[in-house]
Amino acid sequence: MTPTEPGLGELCRLVEARLGILISSPERPDNLVRLERALKETGCADWHSFSSSLNKQASDGPAWTAAIRHLTIGETYFFRHKPHFDLLRREILPALIEERAPLEHPYLRLWSAGCASGEEAYSLAILLRELIPDLQRWSVFILATDVNQAVLAAARAGRYGLWSFRDCEPSLQSRYFLEADGRFTVKPEIANMVAFMPLNLVEASFPNATTSAMDVVLCRNVTMYFDPEMAKQVANRLYECLTPGGWLFVGPSEPSSQVFERFEAVMRPQTPAYRRPASQGVALNPRGLALAPIAAEDGQSASHLQVAADECLSAARESADLGRHADARDWCCRALDADPANADAYYLLGMTHTEEGNSGLAAEALRKAVYLDPNFVLAYLALANELEKIGDRAGAERATTNARRLLAAHPVDAPLRGDDIAAAELRQILERGKRSAAGGRAA
Repeated sequence: MTPTEPGLGELCRLVEARLGILISSPERPDNLVRLERALKETGCADWHSFSSSLNKQASDGPAWTAAIRHLTIGETYFFRHKPHFDLLRREILPALIEERAPLEHPYLRLWSAGCASGEEAYSLAILLRELIPDLQRWSVFILATDVNQAVLAAARAGRYGLWSFRDCEPSLQSRYFLEADGRFTVKPEIANMVAFMPLNLVEASFPNATTSAMDVVLCRNVTMYFDPEMAKQVANRLYECLTPGGWLFVGPSEPSSQVFERFEAVMRPQTPAYRRPASQGVALNPRGLALAPIAAEDGQSASHLQVAADECLSAARESADLGRHADARDWCCRALDADPANADAYYLLGMTHTEEGNSGLAAEALRKAVYLDPNFVLAYLALANELEKIGDRAGAERATTNARRLLAAHPVDAPLRGDDIAAAELRQILERGKRSAAGGRAA
């Protein structure tokens, strides 16, 4: 299918108008794959009939459900982007707790906007349980919303695999989760702190009674998919949802600070944060320290996001070459914040887990790499190695077969994605390994 096929442009305009998602290059392979999967799920014959179905249905109709499922990113993990949680843990929440603890009925209101599968909201609940010793005395409301009702259902269930814990301390799993059959379920004392509900940030349905007077809003890696005007409208509504002095956290690759011009920008390393002024004049943080504004930047586009991802990947490779595996993982995650469909970032993340001896997490990352790029030869080979280590010999054989098939069709002298090695050289290495294995069996 091509971007000039009748009805595809109309479909993208409908998606942007209803969901805010700007699909500026529907012909890009990752975009086209997601669009085609949505089309297939609806059973529509072509883009025109898909667009017609969207026009006739409400946002919770089956055509919109398919579009939302395949065009939004539902993947996240616990305590994602640690600098944000460090600022919450060390400064913002302790100050709020200190201020409100003397009240007869102390309270806190936090919102995870665009919560995906729920890890962010539960991370907030865990953080508050660790910071407030007499939590039973407090009225704590943690709201978690998303436009994707399928991921909301998964978030309510609160069952996660090891992949969701890839960047947090292992002790969290035993303290706040119940393990069964390799899955981890949120304990009731954490689950009961979070209220999940559907909400489309593009629609002017908020502020409302539920979303008002928030102390903290996390809306990370959401507005970067909107055009600047839509992003600004959403930012202004989030501003109205915050109590004076309330905080807004956005992702590292969100639009320019001009989108958030009504806020006071907070300068912290690697920590994009904004605050609704507590009063006119100089804004103060909860500790009474004056905040330095962040200089306005040029508006970001999809190309800017790709540059950000490429820069993060470059830093990840440099860290990996120096043996700084934790830094490499962090840079890979930042690259994925900027470009969630970046197969190279997942490949490098998998290789980093391999170096750390964590085959389970390595295999999960490499599976995502080959899902995003089904022609990624080196990712298939690395996946085969990790699956062999964890005892999945059938999976390892399938990955190896795919790698050999793709390698046979690859231009002999062209370098392979993920390394400078040429196809011919890799073929020789594989043949030597095959002969060695055969010799070992014969012996």
